[in-house]
Amino acid sequence: MYRALVTGPDRLTVQLDEGRHVRDYYERAEKRGQSLEVTLNNGIGPAVHIASAVPSSAAPIDKDEPGIAGNISGEPLRLIRSQTVGVEGLADAQFILEAEILPEVHESEGPFAEVTGYYATQGNRWVMRVKKITRRKNPIWQTILSGKEVYNSVGLVGEAVVSGFGETGYQPLIDFKVSSFCGWSHFSP
Repeated sequence: MYRALVTGPDRLTVQLDEGRHVRDYYERAEKRGQSLEVTLNNGIGPAVHIASAVPSSAAPIDKDEPGIAGNISGEPLRLIRSQTVGVEGLADAQFILEAEILPEVHESEGPFAEVTGYYATQGNRWVMRVKKITRRKNPIWQTILSGKEVYNSVGLVGEAVVSGFGETGYQPLIDFKVSSFCGWSHFSP
């Protein structure tokens, strides 16, 4: 899950959080002076939504996040070839934005409401240029509001990650709840 703001007819600013896979891929491309080709898939269903919230500590860069989504849904994700970028989109998405994150280009964004209930300060964010948008017939744009809905996504996954600690040989874990303000994005097994 990534936050994006439309800044022009074919431009978005996007928040690439430290420790997330897309940020890692972007930094590798930027070191080579290249843009990072991506697809933004909207309206993706609960399995992909949950898998996208899995922290990097629980799904390191060499792990298969689409495989996590497939395990949740009980079937492999269906992929579709993109028309303008070299990465695939999700065939069942409502919308697919084919884009590239530009190297060494940042633009002002914000302030945005955050999950903590406060506003983040205005700052420079990465710039994405949209090359093509495809959609299903009669699509529905899916979004979540910052706050409780974000917590419901990421907190649920945080609880699952922490519950795995009970299998490490320590005292058994009986019950656990990730509160919405406890720093859930910093868990690491």
